[in-house]
Amino acid sequence: MATKRVKRNRGEKGVQNEPDIMAKDRISQLPDSLIYYIFSFLPTIHLVRMSRVSRRWRRMWVSTPFLYSDCHFDDVTFTKNVNRSSMFLKFVGNCLRCRKKYMQPDTFIISFKLHSYYKLGRHDAQLVDKWVRFAIESKVKELDLRVQDYCIPQFVFTASSLTQLRFHALEFEVASLSNSSSLTQLKLRPLKLEVPFLSKFPPLKVLSLSYVESNYESFQNLISGCLIIEDLHLQDLNEIHPMHEYLLDIAVGMFDFWASPP
Repeated sequence: MATKRVKRNRGEKGVQNEPDIMAKDRISQLPDSLIYYIFSFLPTIHLVRMSRVSRRWRRMWVSTPFLYSDCHFDDVTFTKNVNRSSMFLKFVGNCLRCRKKYMQPDTFIISFKLHSYYKLGRHDAQLVDKWVRFAIESKVKELDLRVQDYCIPQFVFTASSLTQLRFHALEFEVASLSNSSSLTQLKLRPLKLEVPFLSKFPPLKVLSLSYVESNYESFQNLISGCLIIEDLHLQDLNEIHPMHEYLLDIAVGMFDFWASPP
């Protein structure tokens, strides 16, 4: 059992220090599943920092099934000349390299979140493609991307492990969103949506479109392939006119029909 010695001194003259108190390291006693559950709420940068708290955590953060990289380094002090965008990309790259180096063969990813508000260059976009592919190859179930001016690669939509997709970015184009055999949740905001072919999302139960720019054909192709929707959220859809109101009525009617008991 990991322990540490704590000395207590009241600072009174003539009074010697009290005997050492054995303080238990309760963190190291937690089961792996509970530690990973705690990790699921924290950005990866905090996991790296907290690895100093416990020796056990030092090996666990590289195998956590929850990866959350957020470009907000508000509590991190940099020198004035540091490019925060470059530092963020470097940090994510280093974390994934450590994971590849030390993870066990059967390690998988439950959730991969990447939130960046920096404009990407061509090389940066290639890096993001590489990271997303790594998540897909690690059998990721939940993919949450908020990356400005980034186009989702086609291999994302054919990933059999994915059950939840969340895309949130400005000027974000999703083309060829047409097929997914395992997706149960799809949440898009704000982005440009293009669905050139009839979609097929047999198990999709949650669909949320907020501040999405689309057209009549794309919207119809998407809705038509969602047959068992239980939760439908539509907010401020753009450029679907003149059929906008009609489509909303149809969508709500379909939702009421699917959600009503037989």
